[in-house]
Amino acid sequence: MNIVNFGFGTGYFNLDLFVRLNQLLFLYDSLLFEESSPDYDETKNEHTFLLPANEMYELIYFSSGKGEIIFDGRSYEIKPGVFFLKPPKTTAYERVFYCDHPMKHSLVFNIKSSSSIKLIKRQLTYKEEIEKIKNLYMKNEFQHGTVNNPESISSIINLIYEELLNEQFVTDIAVQQLLMYFFLNAFRCFKNDPQYYLMPAFSGKRQFVYYVRGLVKLECNTLTLDELAKRVNSSRRQLQRDFKSYFDCTFREYRDEYRILRAKTLIESGEKNPKTLFKQLGFSSLIRFEKSFLKFQGVTLDSFINNFHK
Repeated sequence: MNIVNFGFGTGYFNLDLFVRLNQLLFLYDSLLFEESSPDYDETKNEHTFLLPANEMYELIYFSSGKGEIIFDGRSYEIKPGVFFLKPPKTTAYERVFYCDHPMKHSLVFNIKSSSSIKLIKRQLTYKEEIEKIKNLYMKNEFQHGTVNNPESISSIINLIYEELLNEQFVTDIAVQQLLMYFFLNAFRCFKNDPQYYLMPAFSGKRQFVYYVRGLVKLECNTLTLDELAKRVNSSRRQLQRDFKSYFDCTFREYRDEYRILRAKTLIESGEKNPKTLFKQLGFSSLIRFEKSFLKFQGVTLDSFINNFHK
């Protein structure tokens, strides 16, 4: 079992591991724990990375971040809790915005049919389900799906990482069991519907979404609707429509949510004075700041400050 460090993450190669599901055998080649894609340039807003073709399957799971994966002319959304399966001999691209760069975890594996394995009477119930799984994985398509409880998958990934890192007695057996849970969650989530989690068609304005998201996040203290309209070469009215269409909220709501997230960071760093905070964050009044804090955090500003600085 070889460990390799790359980019901002860790990978394990030449794994002597497998998972057997009745008549299917999943043989693992590598397991990657990738905190971020390598070679990020902070001076650039958008990054595109090649997911190269190889002779094996690759199961990709995103535990955080935002972006898109482009495959065969289609664009699929990256968000926390999403699985992707890249079949052999297929190439895809990962496009991410720097401020939302995702944490990615990959499994590279082969599938073999274990025809010599005889189904016992108790297992016959699962024959149809196993056949569906086999058909799903043998298709030359880009599979994608999501989980309802991403935290549970992240916990499994952390346990696999710890087992491989420590290399305790019977680590291989423990990892095989954990990989089984990981695969079963993936099986239940993959969909054949090509529209499932397909990125909406922005009519050429996908760049607008990425640009606006990064700009508001970086300049939420000072950015106004009129200033943003100038930067994206749009009218004030059209920009309001775009926000409702693409973000399902108003510009002010979108900007204020980032302001409140920044307020939390400032409070956790030691700031206790609400008057200082609302001026620093660009709110027009203390009352509006307090209302926004309650709206986005579900607690009053005073109670959050008092609880944090007890």
